[in-house]
Amino acid sequence: MSSLACDEEGEENLGDCEVIPPGDWVEHVARYVTLNSRHAKGYPSFKWKTCFLKPFQKNISLAQKEVAFYKKIWSTAYPTPSFFPKFFGICSRDQTGCRFIKLQDIEAPFLNPCSIDIKLGTRTYDEEASIEKISREKLKFPYQESVGYRIIGMKVYDKKSGQYRLFDKSYGLSFNDKNIPHALLNFIFDGEFFRFDVLEKIIEKLLAIEKWFSEKSPYRFYGHSVLIVYESDGCCNSDSVNMDQYVRPLPREHSCVDVKLIDFAHWYESEGGSIKRDESSIKGIKSLLRSFQWVESLVKSRAYTENT
Repeated sequence: MSSLACDEEGEENLGDCEVIPPGDWVEHVARYVTLNSRHAKGYPSFKWKTCFLKPFQKNISLAQKEVAFYKKIWSTAYPTPSFFPKFFGICSRDQTGCRFIKLQDIEAPFLNPCSIDIKLGTRTYDEEASIEKISREKLKFPYQESVGYRIIGMKVYDKKSGQYRLFDKSYGLSFNDKNIPHALLNFIFDGEFFRFDVLEKIIEKLLAIEKWFSEKSPYRFYGHSVLIVYESDGCCNSDSVNMDQYVRPLPREHSCVDVKLIDFAHWYESEGGSIKRDESSIKGIKSLLRSFQWVESLVKSRAYTENT
């Protein structure tokens, strides 16, 4: 594979751009479907080996800003938190220009991954947004400010049918500030059981993210997401105590779960030694935690059944 310096119409040089023959990409496209709407807008994402290839946004400056964040977070002298995807540079399909950010494919270790993309924060417009942009963002989901998150999309492997159940952004927008935690029930139902075994690990990882935002993060993010992935074939202990027939028994070990923060086209860093906390993200992650804890309590109490 070759590499070249990559410039987009005089914009800031982003460094070496690896050229990956398109034939190595295509075989993955039919198997994996992006959760968001980039594909519908003509900006499909791809998988290559164990990498996720995220297309540059039409606004090149936003792509540059996201690349700059990944370079910064992975070049710092301090250990990078495990909830950021690994960054492997930028790449293209030919030598006409760099078009993709090459990231860790979070789903790669999973056999039948169940994934949910959750837009985090009480506001999704950044600190330089115009009045028109603010208005457009607020109209997308009027409850964003009070809830602190919204569901962009999710896919759940249904073990009974052997097929994926797909939920697009219209599913997330169908909920309000009173019932949005119910949306998460579909995420942890695999067609046979409510996956109590993954809830504890999801909550544990969200708590780590909340702690980082509250105590350590020098950054403020807007329009970013939490991506949660779990393995549909998690192990369970058949000898555990009796549970409701719709609740999977507790596992021998934690099921395979990963939680990552993604999408950093809009970020700011505190300067001058004083840290300005990311209150939007803090309120959002706390709200999401409460929702998952509510789901855990509901499932644990065996009060929820498939027909409810």
